[in-house]
Amino acid sequence: EAAGVLSRLQACHGGRVEVRHGVNAWDLRGSFGDAARWDIIAWNHPHLGTEDCRLHRFLLAHFLSAASDALCEGGRVVLSLVEGQAERWELDGQAARTGLQLLACEPFAARDFPGYECKRNTTGKSFKNLHSQRHTTDVMRSWTYHLGRATCGGAALSGVQLPPQSAAPNAPRRRRGEGRSDADPTSMRPAAASAVCEVCGKAF
Repeated sequence: EAAGVLSRLQACHGGRVEVRHGVNAWDLRGSFGDAARWDIIAWNHPHLGTEDCRLHRFLLAHFLSAASDALCEGGRVVLSLVEGQAERWELDGQAARTGLQLLACEPFAARDFPGYECKRNTTGKSFKNLHSQRHTTDVMRSWTYHLGRATCGGAALSGVQLPPQSAAPNAPRRRRGEGRSDADPTSMRPAAASAVCEVCGKAF
């Protein structure tokens, strides 16, 4: 899978993309240095490989804190989660802790990422476990959340509601004919090697 991603990056961007491995998502300064800033910081389907909502709340809190500090002016964080995870992991609350606010929410468009597969790196097994199935009554889908700082140019940004945990009939959708569809991921990616938070002492 990685070989396919690397070949597509080389073909589409011709050396303008730097590939880094072993990046610590909740210590971006440690991976890139204090001066690194980005317009967009994206993470598709973060997961620790265990069904523990409390740990995933810690994960989101630390990642969003690190990402917020590394954004350029007007930058945003793009986060894709399986339906229901945003509520269980309290995305709104974790974002608010770091001065971020939900700007937009849309179905995760798998076609935007040719060759991308939502799966556990270690086993490749399905993510549709009993715990997740209990929290959704429809086909499991993913949603992409766009977060930015709560103020932009001094003007407050209006919030966007999270989609419901089930079918999300009122959530923002793309217009018919736009040629993009949301993914129904069957698995998730676990976190990299475990690390211990220096602030709260939790291991990830």
